[in-house]
Amino acid sequence: LVGGLYARMWEGRCYKELGDHDKALQIYDGLLAKDEGEEESGALRRLRNKVLILMLETSLQPKVKQYKAAIDNAGEWLQSIRGDEQSSPDGLAIKYLAGGAFLQYARGMEEDDAKRRKSIKQARELFQFVSRFPSDYQRPAKSKLADPLLGSKKTTAGEPSTFAEARERGKAALDRMQAVDTQDKLDLAAGKSENHRKNVKEIAALRDEAIEYYRMALGMISSKTSVEDINVVRYYLAYLHWTAGDAYRAAVLGEFLATRYPQSVGARQGAKIAMAAYAKLFNRAEIGSPTRQFANARMVKVADYITRRWPDGSEAGDAWMMLLRTAVMGGSLQEASGFLAKVPAASSRRGEAELMVGRAYWADYLRCLRLEEESRPEADVMAENMAAAKKLLGAGIEHSRGKAVDASLFAAVLSLAQIHLRDGNPADAVKVLDDPKVGAHTLMKQKHPASQKPGYDIETYKTALRAYVAARELEKAEKAMDALEKAVAADGDAKAASKLTRIYISLGRELQELLEGLREQGKTDELAAVSGGFELFLNRISGREQGNNFNSLNWVAETFLGMGSGFDPSGQTPGGQTPGIQTPGGQTLPPEAEKYYAKAAATYRTILKKCKDDKSFAPKPNIVYGIRVRLAKCLLRLGQYETAMKFLASVLAKKNMMVDAQVQAAHTYQAWAATPGNASRYRKAIKGGYRSKKTNANVVWGWLKISKMVASSKKHSHVFHEARYNLALCQMEAALMLRGQKKKNGLAAAEKSITRIHLLYPKMGGAQWRGKYDTLLRKIQKLQGKPATGLGKPKNV
Repeated sequence: LVGGLYARMWEGRCYKELGDHDKALQIYDGLLAKDEGEEESGALRRLRNKVLILMLETSLQPKVKQYKAAIDNAGEWLQSIRGDEQSSPDGLAIKYLAGGAFLQYARGMEEDDAKRRKSIKQARELFQFVSRFPSDYQRPAKSKLADPLLGSKKTTAGEPSTFAEARERGKAALDRMQAVDTQDKLDLAAGKSENHRKNVKEIAALRDEAIEYYRMALGMISSKTSVEDINVVRYYLAYLHWTAGDAYRAAVLGEFLATRYPQSVGARQGAKIAMAAYAKLFNRAEIGSPTRQFANARMVKVADYITRRWPDGSEAGDAWMMLLRTAVMGGSLQEASGFLAKVPAASSRRGEAELMVGRAYWADYLRCLRLEEESRPEADVMAENMAAAKKLLGAGIEHSRGKAVDASLFAAVLSLAQIHLRDGNPADAVKVLDDPKVGAHTLMKQKHPASQKPGYDIETYKTALRAYVAARELEKAEKAMDALEKAVAADGDAKAASKLTRIYISLGRELQELLEGLREQGKTDELAAVSGGFELFLNRISGREQGNNFNSLNWVAETFLGMGSGFDPSGQTPGGQTPGIQTPGGQTLPPEAEKYYAKAAATYRTILKKCKDDKSFAPKPNIVYGIRVRLAKCLLRLGQYETAMKFLASVLAKKNMMVDAQVQAAHTYQAWAATPGNASRYRKAIKGGYRSKKTNANVVWGWLKISKMVASSKKHSHVFHEARYNLALCQMEAALMLRGQKKKNGLAAAEKSITRIHLLYPKMGGAQWRGKYDTLLRKIQKLQGKPATGLGKPKNV
């Protein structure tokens, strides 16, 4: 019901703004009418209050003057007013307008008429009430109280009586408003802000005055008034409503001018105002609301009209750009693509539009890439989005050549280089980065203003480093690496060294993702080329006699580790796949993976030795613990379990609460147990090992204690489920090494480990972990000769 009435209210507003007062009042009367015995809901009451405001505004128009009808409707509302409405914005509006109706009604009566005295008294009381509360009507109410009819000795200047007089007064107020606004901007630019608050109030007052006189002028149109004069007033009103934030009135008047009088002086500007105002209505409204749908439909209609009416003007491109921006902000990429198709190819904004949509596709691709695998779109959809981003960014960059390079174009060039890298085409990435006119790396080296946004330097040097290394342009890569380190140090951040370490680790992970993607896509040539380029560069960096520091060697090690994982089909993945020297299916570790793990381990050992020999080599003393954990990961993948455990135990003896080291140690015991003759290690993977002589407790916790220690930490939720899953997996694998009743008991314990977690945590850590738990449980049930029912269907919890 409310939705239907709401739509009718907007229709009435359209007629009101376009001067068809009779039609508007007819709609309002219908909306205000109540069925016998009807009970008004809160939403319905609020809607009718807004309708009453519109009805009173229309009734008070100079050409309407339906004061008695206004008083009747307002009087009914005043008798049924609710407590929360007394001084609400709508309540104050109704009281002010009702006061105006009583005042005007009294003017038409004889002085000795009792009804006249009653109307004057009612008007005075309403204005006095409104004048006590801050609102848009406080100042006008105070002005009304100065009316001689209300008993004040003060008099006001005579009101205009013709269209021309009202128009001139409106223009005078508008000119004063713009003069104050200009002076205020000049003052602020000069650092003089002491009068700003006063200026803002004066601008608002003059704007209200101009609107009042221009609306008055439209109510005084005669047969002698020219259409062009009327349209000038309409344009000024549209502009004033826009500056006042009244988007709806601005939109209606702007669209009316553009579509009904396209030859008028303000038609094109009216179209721009309409587009901007509808966009503001769209952005203000809630997603899925009638207002949002209405505003979007009007924007499309106005943009279509502009394109047909002024195809060669800038307005067409501007209109579709506004729709494009709205669609991109709302995440509607398909809709944005549709709007892009309507931006004229010859439009000066075509390149800007392509860059906007291209960057949106790339941002969406990266967003999906961060999702859990089962939550991502299909691989072909992801590939299509990346291809769309690549095509649009390339076209947008070409269309933007010859124009001034801004931050948006710079970011687009950088994004295109990153797409080429992810697609396994480093030579194309280098070409984009080194473009003499728009290349991101070129502009960064020139310190172009477009490249100076915070963070652009680090992201550019990271991308350039990856591109040059993969393309085997090693000298350029080394310079980019030096520039990256200088950029981080230039931030003046006390934690710059730690920041650089994180950057290098992220670069290693990005390379790992790239290699894994190329391997999965079967792009063997690209895989070999990229990995070969990185190997050459890393050997060059690690082998140089001077210039190496902790961060450069750490990057070498991290990148070798990422390359090893990129070639290793059974490397650790989020969720903790059990590591081991053999891949799933019993295949041995690929030689490339083994080579890069060994190089990573050797580099980590070099770092540890340098830290030991030179106490100032490491940026922080405690950072060596993390290096030992990373080295242990390499040794685990190389099958050197005992040595890996010694490194981890040395860390945990000093840093027992280091969760990632505890997880790595449990994984190491678990992988060690899977090798022939070491099944007893499953118990250590579960319950820990390396008993401390001081505390008589295990330094290595094992999966059981890990799960207990992190159970109450939301930050470690994934670690909790990693521990509980692997606990059950170890129990199952250990049981399979036994016979008879011991085997049955072990499998029963493994099953109970999962069903107990299901009882305590019905969501099971999310879809990914639930799927892993379910698969493992089915396997355990099958081994026991039970029906493989798993966890059953998820419940809404």
